[in-house]
Amino acid sequence: MIARRFEDLEAWQLANEVKQKVYALLDISKARRDRKFCEQITESAASAPANLSEGFGYYRHPEFARHTRVAKSSLMETQNHLADGVDRKYWTHAQARPIHELADRAIGKCVRLLAHLETTDAPGTINPRKARKGTTFPKRKA
Repeated sequence: MIARRFEDLEAWQLANEVKQKVYALLDISKARRDRKFCEQITESAASAPANLSEGFGYYRHPEFARHTRVAKSSLMETQNHLADGVDRKYWTHAQARPIHELADRAIGKCVRLLAHLETTDAPGTINPRKARKGTTFPKRKA
């Protein structure tokens, strides 16, 4: 399936769901009183879908791949904050586990997206690294 909008990306859909579930968990937890912790986990959770949408907007695979790597890293950071919330007794392991597993799925989609981006070119673009030597490109008309 070709994604025509960033919302079509499965990686974005899962990352956005992680973000929403983190927000919901914060709303019902003791973490609300820890402003710095709340900022850290909300920023990492929001970063993943934001970077995927921004990367998609570049319409060039190298830039999109760079943003996808950042999104994957932000999902991993969110997983760390979820575990930290358990350590701080803001929520239970049982409350954090489904979000952690959802983040794992989003990370997997990011990895597959990266594999695609690193082995293909965006439609309608020419990658000079893959062009054969001696190939000439038509000159543009002025």
